[in-house]
Amino acid sequence: MRVRIRQVAALALTAAMLPLAVLAQPATPAPASDLSDAAALRAFHETQKHVTAAEIGLPPGFGLELVASGLDAPIGLAVAPDGALYAALSGQFGGTPQIVRVEPDGTTAVVADEGLLAPITDIEFGPDGRLYVSYPTTIATVDIASGAVAPLIDDLPALGNHPNTQLAFGPDGWVYFGLGLVSNAGVVGLDNLWLTQRPTLHDVPCRDIVVASPPFVSDNPLTDDPTDQTATSPYQPFGHVVQMGTRLSGETKCNGALFRFRPDDPERTLHVFAWGFLSAFGVAVDSGGAVWVLDDGPDAKGSRLAVPHAPETLWRFVDADAGTWTGLPDFVAGLPVTDPEYAIPGAVRQQEFIIANHAELLTEPAIPRPAVVWRPHTGTGHLAQAPASWGAFAGDLVAGHFGTLYTPGEPAAGSGPPPTGSIDLVNPETGQVVGLLRNPAPGPAGGAPEHPLGLAFGPEGALYIADLGVVPYPGTGAIWRVLPPVDAETAATP
Repeated sequence: MRVRIRQVAALALTAAMLPLAVLAQPATPAPASDLSDAAALRAFHETQKHVTAAEIGLPPGFGLELVASGLDAPIGLAVAPDGALYAALSGQFGGTPQIVRVEPDGTTAVVADEGLLAPITDIEFGPDGRLYVSYPTTIATVDIASGAVAPLIDDLPALGNHPNTQLAFGPDGWVYFGLGLVSNAGVVGLDNLWLTQRPTLHDVPCRDIVVASPPFVSDNPLTDDPTDQTATSPYQPFGHVVQMGTRLSGETKCNGALFRFRPDDPERTLHVFAWGFLSAFGVAVDSGGAVWVLDDGPDAKGSRLAVPHAPETLWRFVDADAGTWTGLPDFVAGLPVTDPEYAIPGAVRQQEFIIANHAELLTEPAIPRPAVVWRPHTGTGHLAQAPASWGAFAGDLVAGHFGTLYTPGEPAAGSGPPPTGSIDLVNPETGQVVGLLRNPAPGPAGGAPEHPLGLAFGPEGALYIADLGVVPYPGTGAIWRVLPPVDAETAATP
C-alpha cells in the first residue's frame, strides 16, 4: 500500500467549477429559516424542484433530476437487478428506520420497518440477488417480499459514536464493511453523548495493544456530586483505570476497522482486513479488486483532545495489505499526533501516544499514508465507481462529503469557510480530485443536495444520491439523480 499522500483543497476545486454568477447570488428563492413550520417545509420542497445542474456546478453535459423529496434522513441506496430503486431511511431525527422502494413518481412503499436499528447506514444488492443492510451491531439481509430481516453478523461494538458503515462486494466473493470507533480518539469522555445511557461502552482494539499513557481525568456525570472527577484509561469504560504497560487483548469484533466475510458463512469467515480508522464510512471495491475506504478525522474534543484540524482521508488496499494498521488513534493521515502540525495551542496536556507497541502492530516498516486527504470537516459519505457512460470520468471514484452541520447562529468547526455538502471525483491512478457538485447555499435557505451520503449507480449510468436533508428537520431528505452526457465522448475532461 505504497501511495503518495496528496493534499487536496477539495472546497476550492469544487467551487472553481461553479459559474461566477451562481457564486454571487442565491441559487433559488429562499424559504423560511425554520423548517419545522409546515408552510416553510412545503416552500423548501418547492425550492428543491427548481435546483439546476448549473447551480450545483455539474460538469457540462451532465443533468440533474429530483427523484423524491419529503423523506426522513435517507442514507443508503440500492438498485435491484430489475432496475427498481430502494432507499434506507436511516431513522435519524427520531424517525423510524425503514427500507422503502422508490416508485418512478417519487412516492415510496415500505419494504421493511421492523427489526432494524437507527441509523441504517447502507443497503446493497449482492451478486446473489439478496438485499444486504448495515445497521448498528448487525449486518443482515432483508426479504424484499416479506420484509423479514435475517442477521448474518451480530454483536458488533457499534453503539457509540460511529456505527458500522457502507457495504461493498468484491469480485473475489468477499463482502466488505467498516465499523468506527466508539469514542473520538480512543478514550471515553464527556464528549460521548451516550455515556449516561451506556456507561460500560468502550473501544475494542483489533490486535493486542500495550497502554502507553496515564489515565485522562474529567468531570464525572455518573454521580450526583457536581465536583466529582474520575480518571479513564484508553480502551476502557468511563471511570476505569489500568496501569501503563498493561497489555489489552485484541478481538475480531473490534472498533475502527474494515472487515470482510463470505456470505455463505458470515460469522466464521469474518475477519479484520485493515484497522486504524475513525469511522471508515465510505467503502468501495473498484473494478480491479482494490478496496477503498473514505474516513473521517477526529476532533479536538473530549478527555483526549485528539487533533485540532484532522483531515478526512481516502485509503487504498489490495489483498496483500490485509492486516494493515493505519495508525489511529496515535497517527492521523500518516502523521503522529505528537507532530507540531497537530499541536493544540494553550492545551494543558498536549498530544501523546496511548499505544506503546507501534512496531508490533505494523505490517510494513513505517506508518502508511492515505492516497488523498481533504480539508478538515469536509465530512464523509459513501463511495462508488463511475461506469463507462461517464466518459472521461469513467473509472473514477465518486466520493460523497457530508459537509458541516448547519446550526443557525453557531460558527462552524475548524478554520475558514465551513465545508458544504459536496461530491468529488477521484482518479484512482493519479489521485487527482475534481469537484462533481457542491451545495452553494446550505441550510434552510437553500434547496440543493444538503448532506449527500448514499451513492448508487443505476443500469443506465445515472448516479443516485441520498441527501440526508437539513439537520435536524425531518422531511427534508431527498433522492437526486445525476444523468451523464448522452454522448459519453462529450463528457468534460478533468
